[in-house]
Amino acid sequence: MVNFGSSFNIRERRWTDFKEELSIRGGDLQYDTSDDGYQIYFVDRSEIFNCIIYTGSVPSTITQFYSQEQNDADKEQFVGYLNDAVKPAQLSFSTANPGLIDSFNRVSVTTDSFNDMEIAWTFTANHILLSMEGAVSGDTIEYSFDGVTLHGDMKGRTSSEAISYDNRLRSKIWLRRNASSPSASIIVRVEAWR
Repeated sequence: MVNFGSSFNIRERRWTDFKEELSIRGGDLQYDTSDDGYQIYFVDRSEIFNCIIYTGSVPSTITQFYSQEQNDADKEQFVGYLNDAVKPAQLSFSTANPGLIDSFNRVSVTTDSFNDMEIAWTFTANHILLSMEGAVSGDTIEYSFDGVTLHGDMKGRTSSEAISYDNRLRSKIWLRRNASSPSASIIVRVEAWR
């Protein structure tokens, strides 16, 4: 499942309410899967609308609020939406440039130089979301929009471990690990959409 960090307002919704929010706000439907089910979400500025649908049994701690029958009906309906949703694992990656992405990628940042970590996508993005996954306190990722200038950073286990940009038209971003970070490798989730 996707960890959005602590800098976004997470709005948990059941499928019916989630679809209504999606319709009103016009977000891009995205999802991820785990052994437990589907995590369905979209980003609207500093808010993330999130919905969980279980593929098996609904956990007993949830059933008083969300029945197995409702979950199964929601799951059946969501499967009909799959063609419109973007699933990270189904996106294609460039073999010529492993850093080239269509919309989403998780990258392991081990270098402390922008020269070694260029991430590009196949279009000019209006929206960019960067988030650290599993970072520890003290981990710092720095990013640049030109490969030279330090434009900002993200710090693990703080409110800045995820950053979202709207209307910043870019097709590339460069990442580096701050040399003082305790982790030798830091996973960064990079998402970009039109």
